[in-house]
Amino acid sequence: MTHLTTAVLALLCVYHLVIGALSVGAPHLAARFARGVYGFSLRLDAQSTSMLRALGLYALFTGAVLGLTLWDVARWRPILLCMAGLQLARAVHRLRAEEVVVDGLGASPSRNRLNAGLLLAEAIILGLGFVSHGR
Repeated sequence: MTHLTTAVLALLCVYHLVIGALSVGAPHLAARFARGVYGFSLRLDAQSTSMLRALGLYALFTGAVLGLTLWDVARWRPILLCMAGLQLARAVHRLRAEEVVVDGLGASPSRNRLNAGLLLAEAIILGLGFVSHGR
């Protein structure tokens, strides 16, 4: 695995653990984080807080799985491909649902496209890491 793949994997691991913990334990801080990172303007009410906490559990799980992959990439190598697929799907969703991201969440179109591009770059790096580690 290349150093770049390891760095992206570590960054995604930490990101998912942090956003997951915030979403579960302090949703108002997760909303602030989302505003700073994505430009989202989240309205927290009982329903959205409950959904944010549930999504936070998925983020914690993802972070834990990525941590296992960092620990022993030979054993967990397929996770690289799975995560590449997830990031690619997220990038495509951001672009296809841009109207919702812009109108519903308050992000600017340029910020949304920048974030989609970052997701795509992560997907490519993880996919290449999967391929190169298999050699």
